[in-house]
Amino acid sequence: MKNPFSSKTAELVLVDVSDQSARYIVVRPGGDSMKLLAVGELAGTDEQAGELSLATRLRETLDELPITCKSAALLLSRPQIETVSETLPPSSNEELPSLVASAVAQQSEDADTKIIDFMVTSDASEESVDVLAMTCDRSTVEECVTDFRASGFSLPVISYAGLGAVDLLGEVADQKLSIAVSITFGQGVTNIAVLRAARPVLFRTLHRSFDSTSDYAEALAAELDRTLAFIGAGDKDSVQFYMVGCRDEHRELASVLAEEMSSSVSITGVADFVDAAAIEPCTNACYYANLIGVASAVIHERLDINFANPREISKVSSLLQRAVLWSSIAAIALVVLGYMFYSQRSEELAEIEVKRGTLQRFSKRASKSQHFQDTLDAIHGWQRSDIAWLDELKDLSERFPKQQESLVKRMSMSAGPDGAGVMDLSVQVKSPDVVTELESAIRDERHSVSSKRVAEVNDIEELTWSFDTKIIFRPLARPALKLVDTEPEKFTEKEATE
Repeated sequence: MKNPFSSKTAELVLVDVSDQSARYIVVRPGGDSMKLLAVGELAGTDEQAGELSLATRLRETLDELPITCKSAALLLSRPQIETVSETLPPSSNEELPSLVASAVAQQSEDADTKIIDFMVTSDASEESVDVLAMTCDRSTVEECVTDFRASGFSLPVISYAGLGAVDLLGEVADQKLSIAVSITFGQGVTNIAVLRAARPVLFRTLHRSFDSTSDYAEALAAELDRTLAFIGAGDKDSVQFYMVGCRDEHRELASVLAEEMSSSVSITGVADFVDAAAIEPCTNACYYANLIGVASAVIHERLDINFANPREISKVSSLLQRAVLWSSIAAIALVVLGYMFYSQRSEELAEIEVKRGTLQRFSKRASKSQHFQDTLDAIHGWQRSDIAWLDELKDLSERFPKQQESLVKRMSMSAGPDGAGVMDLSVQVKSPDVVTELESAIRDERHSVSSKRVAEVNDIEELTWSFDTKIIFRPLARPALKLVDTEPEKFTEKEATE
């Protein structure tokens, strides 16, 4: 970015509103260096700060010094901006702003109300280009420009405060390592910037002021671990940490942090970049690191983000590109969805055929199994009813009373479902006592007997009592059949041929 100020030698004031207090520096460019004329916090109580605008308080403070300054630069805080990291197809410098604007529009619903500027964070490639875009509300920028103009300032630069430490780090960082981390401290914040190959890729702001205790070092180390994990930098050996501030004040913290991170931590003094005569001994110089860094970037024309003068984006080209982009996305989505549906349908049909074949095989096996089971059940049923009835009748006849005392008028025999034998008999006996004797003679471990309908009848002389009885018994075990092995008859060779 070219120096936006009207004169390359005139004094310019930079204001940083990213901390609890608004701070300023006044510098005078001089060739490749700059002279620091004044530093400080804007005067005024909290009530005055609420009543007076930022530019008004700045003008009053400069008039008291007195310093005449017509040009100003405003540095915004991290919550006032949004960042978008994107990998874009290779394009010319004229096409790149429109591509960045389209990428931001995809991730932000109110992109039309924002001012967009960006920096390239990768080397030129035939395949892609990495960019880091920053956005700020257009209303915020317009209000700031109006405020400063009302107080007699031109405001050609509005940027992000964290870029100051990045510029300072670019002058001192050892580029032998692929990743560098800058740490700067404010009155109530700690700022972290990550550089890959000397280009910023991530900015973070922790709302915690500087503290030299080990608790602060442990908390800072934990946040640094999260930051490195987010960008995929797992190997700490390829990371160099830099503190930008005051060497004496940060030496103890750097030692503790180096132990926590198991990596080297360097300290870069803010006073090394300017003539520190304007900085009073009681002033904490580390609070002005971002201001000095941005001033150096402006003077040396290397400030990439400027919301007051962003890269121009052709509205027609942007709208056309956005329409083409969304149309392309819609077409690609339809093609992908169609292909996914076709692939899924083909897979489902193939799976159905496999399942159908498996079902047919299992059906055949089930039919065979059912046939075998039916055969087995028939065999078991036949075995259960296979009772040697003659043997049982012979055994029963031996238990019955004498022929003159009893007569079997009816008998039925059957096999029960559990394989037991059942005999139903209708018997006439000489007296009721014979019933009791008959049951006692039959009943044993293998036989159970029950009688009913004991009544007196007169149809047979001497056998005047009738009753029905049921005998249930376990069949006698049948002797196992013996297999007799017989050797085949042997023939002589002569007998075999005859």
